[in-house]
Amino acid sequence: MDPSFKNGLVEINPSTDGQNNVWYDAYILDVQPLSTPCSEINAQITGNNDGDDDSRTPNPLKPFTDITVASNPFARSELPVPFFLQQGDSTWLCNADFHERFGKNVENLINIHYDDGNKLLICLGYTPDRTEYAKKKFDNQCHLLSDFHFRALKETHSLCKHLLPPIKNQNPNESILHIAVAKHLIGLSIGKQGANIHKARELDGIQSIELYDPMNTFIIKGSNMEA
Repeated sequence: MDPSFKNGLVEINPSTDGQNNVWYDAYILDVQPLSTPCSEINAQITGNNDGDDDSRTPNPLKPFTDITVASNPFARSELPVPFFLQQGDSTWLCNADFHERFGKNVENLINIHYDDGNKLLICLGYTPDRTEYAKKKFDNQCHLLSDFHFRALKETHSLCKHLLPPIKNQNPNESILHIAVAKHLIGLSIGKQGANIHKARELDGIQSIELYDPMNTFIIKGSNMEA
């Protein structure tokens, strides 16, 4: 180690295969002179042969992206998105408004975003005590509440997709009527080969008739409510 070193980050090699080096805050408290003659020392050195490789100060030329910091206060949780939310274009999950309620229910959650390539919901949290227990608790809480969140997303997106656009696109010369029908009466309402729908579309003032299957609801657009 550099003799001029006083305190700061030091990279430590755990001398275990498969483990990355970690960084610790190091402080020099005291330096004692070596009183034992070197000829009497019989110590086995583990790890790298070069002591400077086992503990050294940060290399200013090395990027800080591949370093595992032992005192990292941030926690990360990856939530696989269910298949029923991946159908079609799933980029709507990038909208932070859909995750607002989930963010309020998860303790220490500071950011949530959707990874469209891997179909994952990435949750980032801040754990002030920086313990592995706090990070594990954060991850468990995210997974525990994810099932409720994904089910709520399915219902919310379905309503926004099928019911909100007709209302937003409504103009002063157009009226919209939603008629809910019992599931076992849908076939009777449509008629044989859609006969009832065709007759209703021929009425004066009727612009369109659509069936929204998930809610068994007919969406009827007309020039006025009398139609």
